[in-house]
Amino acid sequence: MTLEVKPVGVTCNLRCTYCYEEPMRDVAPVHKYDKVAVMKQLETATNYWSLFGGEALLLPIKDLEELLALGFKKWGRTGVQTNGTLITDAHIELFDKYRTGVGIS
Repeated sequence: MTLEVKPVGVTCNLRCTYCYEEPMRDVAPVHKYDKVAVMKQLETATNYWSLFGGEALLLPIKDLEELLALGFKKWGRTGVQTNGTLITDAHIELFDKYRTGVGIS
């Protein structure tokens, strides 16, 4: 089983009307990333996890790398679910470095 980690909540750079999270964005459209709380929880995780959102790639690249590095250190792999619109060469390098499975939806 994979744990779902939502560091930015349901915050997303797109507003797809068909998205199952769209109704939640009407209630709380923006989520403040609490890096300390997320890292603390992930350090105690007992199973492989993957970053989800909203859009997980809204995280600053430095913070994304810290999360991917932690997952790689603990499990030897990482995962990200993304809409794909924010992927840069820097992201691709991180995905390769931390054996990140990337799902695009």
